[in-house]
Amino acid sequence: MVEPEVARSSQSIVPKSKEVLVVSKAPRCDVYSVVSSNDTTGTAKLENPSFKDGVEAEHKQKADEACAKSNKVYIAKQNEKWVYREADQNKTWTVTSQS
Repeated sequence: MVEPEVARSSQSIVPKSKEVLVVSKAPRCDVYSVVSSNDTTGTAKLENPSFKDGVEAEHKQKADEACAKSNKVYIAKQNEKWVYREADQNKTWTVTSQS
């Protein structure tokens, strides 16, 4: 009778399907705030991912699309509002720890 108990306890392995669910988490997205920029280069600060939630509603979808495409997004302050600007996404950036 001891053998069936051993067999039962050895069957309590986590199924592979549950392992896959853990691995398939949403990809990370680095969110940067633009400190300064010109036509080709700029300085940006790495922000907390929730920083993206402060983007104006009309720019939020494009910011989400940039995250999905390249796992990063640059957000600029324009007229006192945080906005997504397509032109910023392909510039050469220097990352700073200061704002």
